[in-house]
Amino acid sequence: MKLEILLRHTDFVALNKPAGLPVQREEGFSDGLVALAAAQLGVARVWLVHRLDKPTSGVLLLALNEA
Repeated sequence: MKLEILLRHTDFVALNKPAGLPVQREEGFSDGLVALAAAQLGVARVWLVHRLDKPTSGVLLLALNEA
């Protein structure tokens, strides 16, 4: 699944989270949005700034560094 990147900054990325996709790994899904985003962005890890429930769609902000 390819995620829609709305904005990429040096420190964060804003993604369009589709409804039905869990933010973190969940039974029945090979990966959650966090793992998919890191792979698509070519980074080792992303950090959640906030989360959206699985059935909710909307803009999700992920940090690209721990600070």
